[in-house]
Amino acid sequence: MNPDRLFPYSEEVYRYVLNGYRDAYWPVEAATVLGVLAMLALWRTDHLVVRRLIAGSLAGLWAWLGYGFYIQTYQAFNWAGLYFGYAALAQAILIMAWGGFAARLQPELSGTVTTVIAVVSLGICGLQGLAVRVLSSAEPAAAQAIGLTPFATIIATLAILLINRTRAPLWMWIIPTALSGWEALRAWVLAIPGDSVFILAFAALAIVRVANSRNDP
Repeated sequence: MNPDRLFPYSEEVYRYVLNGYRDAYWPVEAATVLGVLAMLALWRTDHLVVRRLIAGSLAGLWAWLGYGFYIQTYQAFNWAGLYFGYAALAQAILIMAWGGFAARLQPELSGTVTTVIAVVSLGICGLQGLAVRVLSSAEPAAAQAIGLTPFATIIATLAILLINRTRAPLWMWIIPTALSGWEALRAWVLAIPGDSVFILAFAALAIVRVANSRNDP
């Protein structure tokens, strides 16, 4: 399969669009980082309001990802962005239904390898974009940003699902896993170095997920 048909744009175009988009909506990134810190602080609070607040915030990120990035931004140079946007909006509804109305989203820190990998993945998602913004040279880098761009938001979601107190149903995993596979392929085809950390995080999360599934009774 010709990669040009899947990704009809260059790394330079993607970098330019991504940075223009991040500069326009940087308050979303900042608010998301603060939200992740607040979630970590409230992690052990066993209260319905907290669970629904976390679920509503995560659903809001997916709704923004679907409309603000995929439909409004990504579709301009890849027609598939419209369908990715619909998928992200569907995931927002699923998160709100399962985690908001049913209040089943309850991440839990337990000190296990699973938790360590998930928390490290959340840290990468929250800090990589900010770090690149501070440390990059005059030429902007194609950095992912939690709350704004797909890879960081998707990996953060998978990490949260992985350390949920009760096992998340299969249908909660399908869309983020599929989209993360697409993002990994895009990063490989366009040879974007910064995305390698997200590929490694996704691989680690996938391995732990499979291992946990085999150990479940």
